[in-house]
Amino acid sequence: MRPQVESNSGLSAVLRGVVADLQHASGAEIVSIFLYEESTHTYYAPFATGQPQESLLDSLTDMREQLARYLSDADQGKVPDDLGVHQYGSTVWLTVTRQRLVARDAPSEIDSTFIRRYQVQSTIGLPLLAGDRLLGLVYLNYR
Repeated sequence: MRPQVESNSGLSAVLRGVVADLQHASGAEIVSIFLYEESTHTYYAPFATGQPQESLLDSLTDMREQLARYLSDADQGKVPDDLGVHQYGSTVWLTVTRQRLVARDAPSEIDSTFIRRYQVQSTIGLPLLAGDRLLGLVYLNYR
């Protein structure tokens, strides 16, 4: 008899644990984490609690498209000096500015289908940094 392979092993187990710990510590109803690879401008390994896992794949597509639009505009010199969340979305804003995002009134501060779909009232977005390197993003969403 072969031993059963643990489905929650490796990076997946770590990320699930981080999401659960963040939810417990913050009291947020929806917590998500997205890892990021700077050299390829790629978001990956999304994990969340409080929303269907299937929706995370759609989120990755949206995030990728928003970042591609920003990068294209940046190459053409079209990006405003005072970059705001409303121009390319919260994910691009967090990725580019690497500042924390606190939206106490998320519906009016962030124009997002996610905010409307999940009736999010406030959001905290945190860049995960190692020195100057962006490793990922964490979102804490409160309904």
